[in-house]
Amino acid sequence: MARRLFIADGIRQGSVRNLARQIARHESGEVFPRDWADAYAAVFGMSRTDLFGEPVRRERGRSASPVGTVEERARPGDGDEDVRRRTLLELLTALGAGATVPLATAESALAALETSLGGPAGEKDVTDWQNTAWEYSQTIWVHPVGVLMKNLTSDITALAVAIRQEARSGTRRELLRVSAQLTTYMAQELSDMGELREARRSFHAATQAADASGDRDLASWVRCYHATTAFWEGRPTHVITKLLDDAFVHVPNAPSVGLAKALKTRAHLQAAQGDKAGAEATLHKLYGVYEGLPTHITQDHITPHGFSENSLSQGDAFIYAFLGDTKRAVSAIDKSLSLLPPERKGSRANIHLVHSLALIHDGDIAEGLSLATGTHEGMPTSTSRRLITREIIKALPDGKARALPAARELYALASAKT
Repeated sequence: MARRLFIADGIRQGSVRNLARQIARHESGEVFPRDWADAYAAVFGMSRTDLFGEPVRRERGRSASPVGTVEERARPGDGDEDVRRRTLLELLTALGAGATVPLATAESALAALETSLGGPAGEKDVTDWQNTAWEYSQTIWVHPVGVLMKNLTSDITALAVAIRQEARSGTRRELLRVSAQLTTYMAQELSDMGELREARRSFHAATQAADASGDRDLASWVRCYHATTAFWEGRPTHVITKLLDDAFVHVPNAPSVGLAKALKTRAHLQAAQGDKAGAEATLHKLYGVYEGLPTHITQDHITPHGFSENSLSQGDAFIYAFLGDTKRAVSAIDKSLSLLPPERKGSRANIHLVHSLALIHDGDIAEGLSLATGTHEGMPTSTSRRLITREIIKALPDGKARALPAARELYALASAKT
């Protein structure tokens, strides 16, 4: 069943063992298969409604109340509790509509939840949260920009309540680990959507949660993720360098995903500055780290917790294209496209844009611009695509080339939010 679900959901690289454990929990009724419902329906050849029943319907202007939520557990005579419940419903309605929720509203809603929900998060809840984090890791690099934002907002809000209620130190640490991961994914979504200030706040929260969990590997992973995102956002060199320095302080001495990502980002930064010798020296270190990574990391082509051979090829492609070494860039581009799973459409689009940059460095302006505009067609913008597109515009040789309609279109895309 796990293999069939992966096929139905278009996931080529996933942990069958992990999903099989989750399916057992679906079968026992512990967890509703929210994120796999459509895949189950496809496997059984049924509609989602026929398989799972009618979804809960919302009344106009308010959110539906699932079983066991605040409305159901409210007690008569609670004074201002009705006000709190209405505030919570406003929050849920806003989340459902994808709206930005004011902090004061969220705080009031959390207070209502904490008053109404009894008891700490049990072991079942911890496992459920761990599975939630795993599911997001499978989709954050697969789904289009912004698609996960509503669910992430809702889950992080609920998880905050569980953490604040939990008194057992071991369980609390596990919840903090999940919080660090989910908030990192939210930071990526916000960054790709062009909401850079909110993305930085999310990374700050993720770093605090990772540190509080006591998981050093996770703390280094979050910091390296932040540094990488800062590079693609085009933040000042000294800011990226400071984030990288902080990441290197926290990475373990042994080969790890965090260390590999930090070295890859440093090589990107050196290439962007035209430091060929420095970038190649860092690449050499990166290859050494890659050789020491365990197989479950090098075979992970889908999640941000992996670092596969394709990650190396993408790094080579970006670096040599930035440096103007077209021959080596094209070789790395071809290898990367052969290794990238088809469901990672955003990453494939990035590689095609890198190819466009290499073509323009090689003097093929028309072909490079045509490839770039064609790649953007139908794709949402993202942090990385904006930066590569800006590099393409910078590489155009003169004002005449930059005045071409395709170049003007790229300039507009590089400046746009999702």
